[in-house]
Amino acid sequence: MQKVKQKYGIWTGIAMVVGTVIGAGIFIKSSSVLAVCGGNMWAAVGAWLTGGLIMVASGFCFAKYASKITKFNGLVDYVEYASNESFAYRIAYFSGVIYFPLTTANIALLGSMYFLQIFDPSITQASWQVYLVGFVFMLFFTFFNYLSPKIANYFQISSLWIKLVPIVFIVIIGVFGGVIPSLGPGHSFIDPFKDSPASAVVNFGEAVKITSFAYNGWICATALNAEMKDSKKNLPRALVGGTIAVVILYILFFVSLAAILTNPGMIEAKETATEKAFAWLLSDGSAQRVVAAIICISCLGNLNATAIATSRGILAMAMRGQGFIPEKIAKIKGDDFTYMPYLISFVLSLFFMVLWFLAHNHISFFAYLDSMDEIVCALVYGTYIVIYIYMMRKFDDENVFSRYVMPVVAILGSLFFVACGTGIYQLIANKTPDSLYGFLILLAISVLFFIPSEILWYQKHKKKTEK
Repeated sequence: MQKVKQKYGIWTGIAMVVGTVIGAGIFIKSSSVLAVCGGNMWAAVGAWLTGGLIMVASGFCFAKYASKITKFNGLVDYVEYASNESFAYRIAYFSGVIYFPLTTANIALLGSMYFLQIFDPSITQASWQVYLVGFVFMLFFTFFNYLSPKIANYFQISSLWIKLVPIVFIVIIGVFGGVIPSLGPGHSFIDPFKDSPASAVVNFGEAVKITSFAYNGWICATALNAEMKDSKKNLPRALVGGTIAVVILYILFFVSLAAILTNPGMIEAKETATEKAFAWLLSDGSAQRVVAAIICISCLGNLNATAIATSRGILAMAMRGQGFIPEKIAKIKGDDFTYMPYLISFVLSLFFMVLWFLAHNHISFFAYLDSMDEIVCALVYGTYIVIYIYMMRKFDDENVFSRYVMPVVAILGSLFFVACGTGIYQLIANKTPDSLYGFLILLAISVLFFIPSEILWYQKHKKKTEK
């Protein structure tokens, strides 16, 4: 296997974890979580805590693997270590060809939407301009990482601090709102809990599924496993510390936003809740545009990270001699890769951008794919279960808490995420089939994507057998 230069430090790792998790999700999904919980803040916070606990437990287990294994692509390396080459290949294919490209396209469109809202607040995800600018953003950041990885590294860290500005501001106002006379009564941190309707219809499974997108991204940091300096120490620190910090910030932000807007006001504001909170607090309509600009930068920071992860997902197969034209994709020029993995990742992301266009504009049955970002984020946790089982079987140098307690929590959480992602939980608990329809359509598309990979795998191993 060819060696690649270790060029990323601990701060890039932390920025990758916190930066890829804290992005558009918390800003656009907060009102949705409260809405599907019927305005019940207790249930909504329970959903955020559930999703957060699953993420932290998963990050903890991955940190244990990171302290033992350093190869090329964290997730694929760990699956291969815990199972076999065949299963690892399929995980690499799923993450590189479906999961990361789908996520990259979605974040590019979200960044585009907020960018355009700086000039026209009426712009929505279905507007054609969003796809034009999103295409440009995706093209730029894909090749930005190829042409200038150092500058991309600095942008990743800088965008983290920029995106924290609206979150910290909202948290401070929300926590101390009760002692700020100008806000008036009904805006203290505990008011959203007191105003929760006792008879609300709560779709808890859908709420947890939504949080899976907002908590998505921490796994991107493992894609830099082989490119991180002293990764056996730095990657575990980034995973554990970063995920815990995210959960705390998310819950404080979520409750604070409801304290400022009130529960009904937050639900009514939908994805513009953060912008409207700033506009109300500062009594200035232009504040809404400023916040849109900050959220745009936040999305672009996420896009930068997922663009890296998408190309590394393609490389995870090529570096093992797997997939299509591996010798060309994995070729190293100087101390870095050629343009091939970046070009392929861009083409794949472009396909999913077209799929997002069909979903957002509710064209035919593609309308059910409007939440495919949440579906795929929840489903990917199912692939982690084999890692947790192996950890309990083989990590005999760990204590009981590390070897058994956290993997069990991670397994149970992953199963719950999968149940919510497939729509099975919602169908049983709330008799709502829409999420199940979305899952089945995405599953059908994924099967079509997997057909050529299975043919390639079969042909390769047939040749090995004949030899």
